[in-house]
Amino acid sequence: MEKYNIYEQARDSAWKFLIENRIKSLPVKFSSVCRQNNIKLLYDNNKTYLSESKRGATFTDETGRFNIILNPYDNIKVQRYTIAHEFGHIFLGHLVSMDYDSSKMQLMSKTDIEYQAERFAIDILAPACVL
Repeated sequence: MEKYNIYEQARDSAWKFLIENRIKSLPVKFSSVCRQNNIKLLYDNNKTYLSESKRGATFTDETGRFNIILNPYDNIKVQRYTIAHEFGHIFLGHLVSMDYDSSKMQLMSKTDIEYQAERFAIDILAPACVL
């Protein structure tokens, strides 16, 4: 998939996210977004689930609910970016497993998926349409 198309999908999805979640001011209140979308934020206090280099991850529980797990030792700005990045994986429809083997995602490499989630995060944290 062409890089500009990946960027365009992330940008358009971020704008849709802002509209659908009725974001009217910055900074985005992630606690409200999580409540509205039934997403749970968790902290890996004992470093049980995240490797040393990982800032966060998304998984579903047995009910299908999305959970975002964060490194609680990162500063709040890094945590906010990590949450926005994980929202990108959720709202862009990326698989939450590490192998990304769904037929929908076969057209995109893991690198492209990460790039798209990063663009999504940037576009909801500092939306060009607002700035």
